[in-house]
Amino acid sequence: MDLLGWRHCVRLGLRLWVHADCIALSCPSYLSKKLTRAICTKDGGTLRTVLDARSYMLGLSKDRQMRSQWRRAAQSLLEHADVAAVSRQVELALVHDSKLDVSAMA
Repeated sequence: MDLLGWRHCVRLGLRLWVHADCIALSCPSYLSKKLTRAICTKDGGTLRTVLDARSYMLGLSKDRQMRSQWRRAAQSLLEHADVAAVSRQVELALVHDSKLDVSAMA
């Protein structure tokens, strides 16, 4: 795929995962990295690795996928940003959606 195609997909939010699977599969070492801390969600999930965060994002409703917070989180993951940045973006998106289980993280 050409670079222009990737930019177009990034603007569409998490829809780019359809194309990004080839990147994710080629870099299992990145996906297995631990987040800065376990992130507990109000829907019962616990995100411990970059792969967990990616899987959670893939399961979001289309409405949530299109929110700017989730688009930023997805973009940081696709850019292989450092784990602290990915963790921060996911936590911020969960806070914005009122889905971060703060009581479980204490």
